[in-house]
Amino acid sequence: MAEATTSPSKTDGPGLSETIDAKKTEASSKALPQPPHIVLRVLIGLAGLSLLVGFFLPWITERATVGVPATSYAGYNLALGAWTTFDTPGKELLWLLPALGVLLSAMAFMGFRWAGQVAIGTAVAIIGFSLYVLLHMFVQHTALGLWIVAGGTFIVLLLGVIAWMVESRRKLTKADPTKTAPATSVVD
Repeated sequence: MAEATTSPSKTDGPGLSETIDAKKTEASSKALPQPPHIVLRVLIGLAGLSLLVGFFLPWITERATVGVPATSYAGYNLALGAWTTFDTPGKELLWLLPALGVLLSAMAFMGFRWAGQVAIGTAVAIIGFSLYVLLHMFVQHTALGLWIVAGGTFIVLLLGVIAWMVESRRKLTKADPTKTAPATSVVD
């Protein structure tokens, strides 16, 4: 009677240790993301520096009036609350702008793996905050008449799209009488 062997034979394929080594090599090559290409790193770093520099350049200029000279306000002026024409919501958050610019530049120039993701997060945060401020200022300085016009415009748009869809469906059923409109169609 022949004894069973516990070691894999040459014809059975790779052994257990070879399979484990292959899986480890495959997993290690996919585990860690690589830093962005040098060109992207430089561009991301320069974009981060633009956030820092732009924070100290003029953002808003008020025109000169009789007896009052023209005035410019930089981002840091807005963060300090120097611009009193509008109540800017979350003006304290503006101090994050140069900090994020420095962080983004440092990460990109040092070649961190997550520089691309940090760039996306920074951009989304800045765009989101900008839209919030814009919407807040718009709501703060508009009156009832503008809201009625805006609401009426959206209703007109909706009704126009519905009318266009009904007319298109009517043309299709006239062109091919075998196609019938569904039971839930809009009544003429």
